[in-house]
Amino acid sequence: MIDVLRDYRFYDVDMAHPNYQATEFVLEKFTDACIDEASKPIMKEVRQVAVARRHKAFQPNTNAHQQFLKTHYEKAKALTEKYTFLDLKEEMAYFSGAH
Repeated sequence: MIDVLRDYRFYDVDMAHPNYQATEFVLEKFTDACIDEASKPIMKEVRQVAVARRHKAFQPNTNAHQQFLKTHYEKAKALTEKYTFLDLKEEMAYFSGAH
């Protein structure tokens, strides 16, 4: 971070913390260096569920949002069944409405 991303574009407004672009760059380099090829697709799938979990609905009672929750619940459930070492209980609880 200090060496490669010295430019002010990579820092948040406080000029002390890295911004989203910088953290994505660092994560990409870390993934390339430290994560084996077989794990990268799993990371991508889990990230999709994690991003969906952070989604804030403006109209939570719509059919579209209910379908969104159902789709991501099923995706999280399938991931935990396929990769038994994953713990996506919090995500599944959120998507099922049990949060």
